[in-house]
Amino acid sequence: MQLTLHHYNMPYTQALRGQSERAGYLISLRASDGRVGWGEAAPYPGLSQASLASVGATIEEWQDNPA
Repeated sequence: MQLTLHHYNMPYTQALRGQSERAGYLISLRASDGRVGWGEAAPYPGLSQASLASVGATIEEWQDNPA
């Protein structure tokens, strides 16, 4: 299985809860038979206990050592 991590920053046209942009990761998984699945990981500051950095580190760790 191949995991690809895509980081994004999207600016808001109007600040939301003190934030001027939304940052996160789009994740694609490609199986050996060619099937592809997509997901998103985008913790929101102040609402999530996880940080964007910790989420990215966890995904990269899983990418290096898949179960």
